[in-house]
Amino acid sequence: MRLATYSNAAGTRAIGVVDAEGKSILGLQAAHRAAFGAASPVFEDMLALIDAGDAGLALARDVVKHAASAVHRAPLDSVKLLAPVPEPRQIRDCNNFEQHMRGARIGMEKLKARLAGDRRGRRRQ
Repeated sequence: MRLATYSNAAGTRAIGVVDAEGKSILGLQAAHRAAFGAASPVFEDMLALIDAGDAGLALARDVVKHAASAVHRAPLDSVKLLAPVPEPRQIRDCNNFEQHMRGARIGMEKLKARLAGDRRGRRRQ
């Protein structure tokens, strides 16, 4: 099962299951609503699905199994695939870790010294 975040022609963002052979994507929230009569918080966005863990994936598989009609499927060329998690909770940057920055500087100084000592790329013994 290949999961994706996408936006439709109206710009509405959703998560879905990509069917590469059929060149379509099944909108999980819309298919869940049709199959079970209500929206599911699990399919609000990819973070919600990730938070749901194995139970969320089992629900997604169940929705795919119950999605008999093509009503909630869209051709892949009619949607815009987005980053799987368009708005992550946090982004880690090595600049936030002081020890990493110190180590990076020391490593670069060692590399420069090694290259300056032997321009042919061999290590000095």
